[in-house]
Amino acid sequence: MIKKSICVFTLYPKQGASSNYRILMYINDLQKDYDVYTYEFWNKKYTEKYINQKKNML
Repeated sequence: MIKKSICVFTLYPKQGASSNYRILMYINDLQKDYDVYTYEFWNKKYTEKYINQKKNML
């Protein structure tokens, strides 16, 4: 049986915001039935540079 594919677009990489974890925690469950691919909008370099500024603004 061929698995269907799912693509999950997130705002930050896995090292980013904790709110990103909400969707990423379901990836293992989804992988049981689907081929799952994840792509982040902001890359790790951006996150490392600007995440501290975001924390200061909250």
